[in-house]
Amino acid sequence: VRWLATGELDFLGRVDFQVKLRGFRIELGEVESALEALPEVRRAVVLAREDVPGAQRLVAYLTHHQAPLDAAALRASLKQRLPEYMVPSAFVALDAFPLTSNGKVDRKALPAPDRAEAADDTVAPRDVLEHTLAGIWEELLGLRSVGIRANFFELGGHSLLAVQLMARIRERTGRQLPLASLFQAPTVEQLASLLRRVPAPFSPLVPIHRGGARRPLFLVHAVGGNVLGYAELARRLGPEQPVYGLQSQGLDGQQPPLDSVQEMAALYLESLRTVQPHGPYLLGGWSMGAVVAFEMARQLQARGESVELLVLVDPSPATADRLRGEVEDSARVAALFAQDQARLAGASWVPDASLIHQGTDAVLQALLDEGHKAGLLVPEVGLEQLRTLFEVFAANQRALSRYRPAPLPVRITLLRASEGSDAPSQQDRGWGAIAEGGLALTEVPGDHYGVLRMPGVQVLAERLTALLEAARQKEDAAPAA
Repeated sequence: VRWLATGELDFLGRVDFQVKLRGFRIELGEVESALEALPEVRRAVVLAREDVPGAQRLVAYLTHHQAPLDAAALRASLKQRLPEYMVPSAFVALDAFPLTSNGKVDRKALPAPDRAEAADDTVAPRDVLEHTLAGIWEELLGLRSVGIRANFFELGGHSLLAVQLMARIRERTGRQLPLASLFQAPTVEQLASLLRRVPAPFSPLVPIHRGGARRPLFLVHAVGGNVLGYAELARRLGPEQPVYGLQSQGLDGQQPPLDSVQEMAALYLESLRTVQPHGPYLLGGWSMGAVVAFEMARQLQARGESVELLVLVDPSPATADRLRGEVEDSARVAALFAQDQARLAGASWVPDASLIHQGTDAVLQALLDEGHKAGLLVPEVGLEQLRTLFEVFAANQRALSRYRPAPLPVRITLLRASEGSDAPSQQDRGWGAIAEGGLALTEVPGDHYGVLRMPGVQVLAERLTALLEAARQKEDAAPAA
């Protein structure tokens, strides 16, 4: 306490670093001593942080004797020495602590936890449901990245946040579980497994990132029908930019997949207008998604709606040769499906000729075995579920082969992968000839799949952010109707 010249007392804080967390009084020095007693820890500083309003938690900052630190092992060791409520929810390893001018640890300069918070798990979401749950975890806990096996309560979750968590799950997935199920299944992976047993109505529209007050960006699925590939891109567009994906009908196995680009575009526009009834619209898509986004723009123009931004990310060609191979040969299409699924996951697996000769089911079974072995497919995916995904892929291939885009008076932005194999005369892949509003072509680093993964996705996000900002400024400058 400081005694001011006015006679008032100015309370500066506690000397003993005692905090109150969810009703428990905690002496931070006790937690630090318990950590420093562990052989792998050189020095520890523990803070009670509230990076998200209402979500206070303990964070431990450590310098260590060995690297990398195992957060799960640290947590397990502390539970043998301290009560549960005194165990930090996040561990941040530092080379050295920031110091004040008089050489003491500058607690105010300690950084907010980042990816290290989920150090006991770095497995990324493998389907849309896991991505949705991880996103809710991140919002509520104030994290930038959550692995599917990170425990909600060990990351700082508590009963009040658990109520909010289940409410948001109900709102965003249309499925409801009792609150107690979170205590039985406290990880993204486990809770997603429970939710898959609860039927939910299918919608083509997938909220990839809901936050922000800006006009939403709508991104259309590629030939696999799923929109999970856009997750990292959406994250890097920032918290103020809402991003919605449009996924293929038939992924749930309840409805037949569409095999016409025109029908897909019409269905997606129905869903899109539930979020944004009128333009101007921001549309985009990668690979086949670029073709469907183009058709959506054409149908919007026919309705008198404006499309402010149409972005084609390494698109399939506008010309008739956009597909090579026989789209009606099921086994060969299955081989393409297997390659596509592997590349989307950052892996490389190509079925050999002898496997293709054994037929479609043989290719799918081999893909299933490889996917489970590598942890790229959720455990619930069996041959029947994989066949459903394959049927969507095959229908999309047929739709792509039949579509013939006509000229459109909309400006097109084409972001082409720098490692493509196009001839110089075909760098715009035929889109320039039908872009009556003009075409802007820019290269982004990576190959066809790499543009959506680091490091290429960072540059892609920067290009897209600039385009969205230009569209926003144009809208702001337009005279009011």
